[in-house]
Amino acid sequence: MKRIRMVVLFICLAALGLALLSCRLPLPDVNVIQEWIGKKTPTTAIQTLPAISTPEISSGTEEEACYYMWASQPLPDVTQDLQKYFLDAGYPDIQATAGAFGENCVRQDGSVAGFHTMYTDIFITVSVDQLEDEQSLAEQVEMIMRLALDYPAEKLPGSTEGYLGISLVNPQGQPENLWFRRIDGKSALDRGLTGIELLSELRGK
Repeated sequence: MKRIRMVVLFICLAALGLALLSCRLPLPDVNVIQEWIGKKTPTTAIQTLPAISTPEISSGTEEEACYYMWASQPLPDVTQDLQKYFLDAGYPDIQATAGAFGENCVRQDGSVAGFHTMYTDIFITVSVDQLEDEQSLAEQVEMIMRLALDYPAEKLPGSTEGYLGISLVNPQGQPENLWFRRIDGKSALDRGLTGIELLSELRGK
């Protein structure tokens, strides 16, 4: 009985196999498979970021590893030209100097690798008869400031944010010092300030 069951099972399995072979099941489209794979896998190469390289540092350049400190440097060439500028304008008694303000690149051993100019300051000294004559003082300050502001900006290293210092010194050597940004002085003139009103404005800077 058991053998008969096994024979019947074998016949059924054989018949099922023949039926499957006789059936034409549709094969998947190769193009469809490739399209699906393409959606799952990037078709372009993955871009990688370029490697960051450390620049070579040569001794004595501003690129050298350092820390920065505020500093100033004299500008002898600009000073000479500025002095000639006032002399040619008819004011030989005016003493004018120029100095660059910026940052020193200081190495770890304390030596300076380089200097970066931010702007140029102009310093002017002029003798006056007395500091108490407000009207005369105001006229001299306005004259000096107009001349200084007319000096070509392209001859001054750095930005136009530089300062103008005017030192008025009486015969006893007592000074009155004015210190303001050149653009603030220009702004005051553009607003029509003159004389004592201008002097008061500059004193408040």
